[in-house]
Amino acid sequence: MNPARLRSLAVPTQVVCGGLSHPAVRRANELISVHAPDAWFVGIEDAAHFAIARHAAKMADIVARHVTDQAAQAALASLP
Repeated sequence: MNPARLRSLAVPTQVVCGGLSHPAVRRANELISVHAPDAWFVGIEDAAHFAIARHAAKMADIVARHVTDQAAQAALASLP
Protein backbone atom coordinates (compact mmCIF):
# COMPACT_ATOMS: atom_id res chain seq x y z
CA MET A 1 0.00 0.00 0.00
CA ASN A 2 1.51 3.28 -1.12
CA PRO A 3 0.29 6.31 0.88
CA ALA A 4 1.45 8.71 -1.85
CA ARG A 5 -0.73 6.94 -4.43
CA LEU A 6 -3.66 6.94 -2.02
CA ARG A 7 -3.25 10.70 -1.55
CA SER A 8 -3.63 11.11 -5.32
CA LEU A 9 -7.21 9.79 -5.32
CA ALA A 10 -9.45 12.52 -6.67
CA VAL A 11 -12.87 11.13 -5.74
CA PRO A 12 -14.70 10.81 -2.43
CA THR A 13 -13.94 7.34 -1.13
CA GLN A 14 -16.01 5.35 1.31
CA VAL A 15 -14.13 2.39 2.75
CA VAL A 16 -16.37 -0.38 4.12
CA CYS A 17 -15.02 -3.26 6.16
CA GLY A 18 -16.51 -6.00 8.26
CA GLY A 19 -15.75 -5.97 11.95
CA LEU A 20 -15.11 -9.72 11.76
CA SER A 21 -12.66 -9.43 8.88
CA HIS A 22 -9.06 -10.52 9.41
CA PRO A 23 -7.14 -7.88 11.41
CA ALA A 24 -4.78 -7.27 8.47
CA VAL A 25 -7.76 -6.53 6.20
CA ARG A 26 -9.26 -4.14 8.76
CA ARG A 27 -5.90 -2.37 9.17
CA ALA A 28 -5.45 -2.01 5.40
CA ASN A 29 -8.93 -0.51 5.09
CA GLU A 30 -8.27 1.87 7.97
CA LEU A 31 -5.03 3.00 6.32
CA ILE A 32 -6.83 3.67 3.05
CA SER A 33 -9.33 5.88 4.87
CA VAL A 34 -6.48 7.72 6.63
CA HIS A 35 -4.30 8.39 3.59
CA ALA A 36 -6.85 8.95 0.82
CA PRO A 37 -8.18 12.51 0.76
CA ASP A 38 -11.92 12.83 1.30
CA ALA A 39 -12.15 9.23 2.52
CA TRP A 40 -13.88 7.75 5.51
CA PHE A 41 -14.21 4.35 7.10
CA VAL A 42 -17.48 2.53 7.76
CA GLY A 43 -17.46 -0.70 9.72
CA ILE A 44 -20.16 -3.34 9.70
CA GLU A 45 -19.65 -4.83 13.13
CA ASP A 46 -21.14 -8.29 12.53
CA ALA A 47 -19.76 -8.77 9.00
CA ALA A 48 -16.69 -10.52 7.69
CA HIS A 49 -15.08 -10.56 4.24
CA PHE A 50 -18.25 -11.15 2.19
CA ALA A 51 -20.29 -8.31 3.66
CA ILE A 52 -21.76 -7.38 0.30
CA ALA A 53 -23.28 -10.87 -0.08
CA ARG A 54 -24.21 -11.65 3.51
CA HIS A 55 -25.25 -8.15 4.61
CA ALA A 56 -26.73 -6.85 1.37
CA ALA A 57 -29.32 -4.57 3.00
CA LYS A 58 -26.70 -2.87 5.20
CA MET A 59 -24.35 -2.49 2.23
CA ALA A 60 -27.13 -1.04 0.08
CA ASP A 61 -27.95 1.48 2.81
CA ILE A 62 -24.30 2.48 3.21
CA VAL A 63 -23.85 2.94 -0.56
CA ALA A 64 -27.16 4.84 -0.90
CA ARG A 65 -26.18 7.23 1.88
CA HIS A 66 -22.77 7.77 0.26
CA VAL A 67 -24.30 8.55 -3.15
CA THR A 68 -26.97 10.81 -1.62
CA ASP A 69 -24.41 12.69 0.49
CA GLN A 70 -22.11 13.20 -2.51
CA ALA A 71 -24.99 14.43 -4.68
CA ALA A 72 -26.04 16.89 -1.97
CA GLN A 73 -22.49 18.19 -1.58
CA ALA A 74 -22.16 18.62 -5.34
CA ALA A 75 -25.45 20.52 -5.48
CA LEU A 76 -24.37 22.84 -2.67
CA ALA A 77 -21.00 23.42 -4.31
CA SER A 78 -22.69 24.48 -7.53
CA LEU A 79 -24.69 27.24 -5.85
CA PRO A 80 -23.54 30.77 -6.60
